[in-house]
Amino acid sequence: MRHKNSTDVTKRATDMIQRRILFDRRIIMLTGEIDEDSSRDIIESLMALDCLKKAPIMMRINSIGGHIDQGLAIIDTINMLRSPVHTAICGEACSMATLVALYGKKRLMTQNSAWMGHEMSRWGYDYYSKEKYRFKHEEEVWLEMRKMYEAKTKLTKKDMKLIDHGELWLTAQQCLEKGIIDRIGG
Repeated sequence: MRHKNSTDVTKRATDMIQRRILFDRRIIMLTGEIDEDSSRDIIESLMALDCLKKAPIMMRINSIGGHIDQGLAIIDTINMLRSPVHTAICGEACSMATLVALYGKKRLMTQNSAWMGHEMSRWGYDYYSKEKYRFKHEEEVWLEMRKMYEAKTKLTKKDMKLIDHGELWLTAQQCLEKGIIDRIGG
């Protein structure tokens, strides 16, 4: 049986205190990969804060993106709340995190942050009969995600072509000009 190192215990206690301080200030962090665990934590925190008080919630984003379904679940939760959720990109928003950031009531980005959208990617190697139905579903999901970008931004057809077939990297100033954020600042 492995005993916990006092450094591990101290780090865990510090993390809990930091999370509590942020929670009390109605700040949620979306960092790292969007996966089942991070999505669950964010959704539960959003719902808890909304139940406590109908007041703005700040979601700070520094994320490489991640799972599409988990990101869409975060967006659906933001849309269901009565409390407005403001988003602030602090570092980078890539892939699925770009869409989450678009759904803030107020959308901010720090001066030295980066934004990167790219085509949808998923992995799957299975029987052709299964894959063709999955591909059809994923194509429909991607078309919906494109509509989300188009509805929430001023991205051009050229920008969307880069997203469809590669990567579109933007600075904070470019994001402001393209309607991805409302202002630069934190």
